[in-house]
Amino acid sequence: MSEAIWGFIGVCFGAGLSILGDLIKDRRSTKRHANYAAIRIVCALDDFVERCVAVVEDEGEYVPRDHGQEELEALEDMPDSPSFAEDVDWKSMDSDFTYRALSISSILAVAKSRVSAMGEFASPPDYEEWFQERKRQFVRLGRTGLKLSVELKARYALRPGSSDDSHSERLEKAARTIEDAVAEHDAGKWTGLDE
Repeated sequence: MSEAIWGFIGVCFGAGLSILGDLIKDRRSTKRHANYAAIRIVCALDDFVERCVAVVEDEGEYVPRDHGQEELEALEDMPDSPSFAEDVDWKSMDSDFTYRALSISSILAVAKSRVSAMGEFASPPDYEEWFQERKRQFVRLGRTGLKLSVELKARYALRPGSSDDSHSERLEKAARTIEDAVAEHDAGKWTGLDE
């Protein structure tokens, strides 16, 4: 009888070790997948932030029109959503982070809609209101993308990008310029963003 009990204990112990080994392997595999996903996501976010910064810094260029007057036209196109790789294993990432990263597409759609709506009311030849709204929306999107990128780099011990501080400074400078212009406008001293 004691041999049967010891045999049963040995089988349970062996099964437990096997399950524990599988759990450790799965955890390591999930961690590797998450690290790889983080790298892929950070690269896409950094590219998106760079494109947002380019839009924010776009002062436009005067272009002659058919009616003989020059009008200010944007040089930078508004970016598309971040190009996340299709093979990213989103299930290996934190669900809150995944939601915030994937929701950039809907935030971008709203931003583009607001910019487009402002274009309906902006006055030629400078379209100051349109440029201001465009900058405001893409400062917000750039900040969102940069925050997610920096957060992911910290969480997965990825080296901060050399452009992180530059992007942050450039976005903050643009945000201050917009805030100052809005304050001037509200105080009745509107002179535009270009001064």
